[in-house]
Amino acid sequence: MAFIVILEDDTELAFDLTDLLETRGHEVFWARGASEALEVLKERKVDLVISDIFIYQKHEIATDGGVSLIGAMRSPLQEDTKSMLSIPIIAMSGAVNKTGHRTILNVARSLGAHRVLNKPFSDKDMMSLVDELLAPDFDANQQ
Repeated sequence: MAFIVILEDDTELAFDLTDLLETRGHEVFWARGASEALEVLKERKVDLVISDIFIYQKHEIATDGGVSLIGAMRSPLQEDTKSMLSIPIIAMSGAVNKTGHRTILNVARSLGAHRVLNKPFSDKDMMSLVDELLAPDFDANQQ
């Protein structure tokens, strides 16, 4: 089926998502930072990226998170990321309910995420988006 990269700092959620996607026949790579995800994106064909917006390291928001990943994937100026322009992205965040972070999913959308999802979410909601973005008739170049 599809090769999916997940960027997520919550181990339990990453394992749950991996299990959910693998049960449906997908191959999954779990990245713990944007730089790790970008290396995989440069090395092989990726069909979908599911990215947490905020990655925490030592209880602080790291610069190596989803905003960095989405920004790099959507930068047509860098030769090594041009092939990433059409990869569909689902951005997710649990920080939307925190003061000061209410617009973060809108920021992710403006950077180039195709769909956004508030945490917590149901398996059904996630799979609905995954199926939509992996459908043969989905055009990642149109938002």
